[in-house]
Amino acid sequence: MTRRRFVEEAPRQAQAMVSVLERFHPGAMEALRADPLAELQLWTDIRVSLAAEAEGGDRCSVAGSYRSESDPPTLVVGAARSLRRRGFTALHELGHHLQQTDLYTGATPVHLGGLGSIRGGSVRCVRCPCTPTR
Repeated sequence: MTRRRFVEEAPRQAQAMVSVLERFHPGAMEALRADPLAELQLWTDIRVSLAAEAEGGDRCSVAGSYRSESDPPTLVVGAARSLRRRGFTALHELGHHLQQTDLYTGATPVHLGGLGSIRGGSVRCVRCPCTPTR
């Protein structure tokens, strides 16, 4: 049942997030595709912070997190050796930012079970099978 719900809701959620991105940063999509970290470093409404990747208790690496309580909100990106991995993580955390800064998008989250958790304004993302490791 959850998988079916995800398959039905995910495209709508993704489109809503693209709409929010275009509203706040018109034309940024192409720059984010080319070099996510370089583009995000230019934005004044968020901060990007590189941090050492943490190991979870189950030896699962934590590649990033979103800190909405900081001013401006912070995308924490694990300092992976792979530039593509860092870019993927930055975009993933940007998704959390877009969801939490838009009333409509944030009101219709896609529930992914244990793949992420929200605690005290922060989202801590754990590595899941769909997250590239390199």
